[in-house]
Amino acid sequence: MKYFITGGSGGLGRELVRGLVGAGHSVAFTYHKNEDAAATLVGDLSAASGQCSAHMLDVTDADGVDGVVRSVLGMMGGVDMVVNNAGIHAPKPAAWLSTKDWTRVIETNLNGAFFVARAFIEPFMAAGHGRFVHIGSVAAKGMTGDIAYAASKAGLEGLSATLAREYGKYGITSNVLMAGLADTGTY
Repeated sequence: MKYFITGGSGGLGRELVRGLVGAGHSVAFTYHKNEDAAATLVGDLSAASGQCSAHMLDVTDADGVDGVVRSVLGMMGGVDMVVNNAGIHAPKPAAWLSTKDWTRVIETNLNGAFFVARAFIEPFMAAGHGRFVHIGSVAAKGMTGDIAYAASKAGLEGLSATLAREYGKYGITSNVLMAGLADTGTY
């Protein structure tokens, strides 16, 4: 299978990339700032049975998302599954969370997932199949001290359900993988 994974250079994303490439799949993953980590991951997986490529992307840039998706689709000849994994948080109680931090988290975790999904809808429709997996969180039900993250993950549930309802008839599925707390070594 061919995968596109956002936020693939660190934490959970890195482990997803490692596992999929190790199992023989082709994976294009994105990273935002840590080019060294992305290059190291590609280098580490060069002897694996699958193929791997890294692409710099700020998921909050809709035009940038469209460009990277076009490039990856051309390079890979299609994608079977998109994993929306890119995410950040700004852990502060609501009263002390700045507007800037709120906006940054919502733009990355929710808007970014939407921009990526939107870029793949038409290619998935043309192929007659496609899979979206959005990395959610148990925080979607509320999380003390991280309101923006919790709200973004709750919004991701609505985004995913709507994609499934709108595009299921075209062979496209959309699901949220509800992750619990994990030590990803990135905080």
